[in-house]
Amino acid sequence: MTIISLIQPKNESAIIDRVFNENHVIDWENTKVIGRESDKAGRLIREAVWIRKTDSMNRDEGSYELSHV
Repeated sequence: MTIISLIQPKNESAIIDRVFNENHVIDWENTKVIGRESDKAGRLIREAVWIRKTDSMNRDEGSYELSHV
C-alpha cells in the first residue's frame, strides 16, 4: 500500500470521493428529487439518460446500456 492510498482511500461512493478529493461541501438541506419512476425498467432507463445528459459525478453509465447512436 502506498502513502497516497493511505491518505486518499477509494470510497464506495462517488459523492464521498468528490467531497474528499475536491474539498466540496454538499448542501444536504437543499437537495431535490430530479425525477420519479415507479416502473423499475423505466427508472433504469431514466437514470442512464440523465447520467449521459448531464455532467454528473457517476462512475458508470447506469444499469441500463443505452445505444450510442
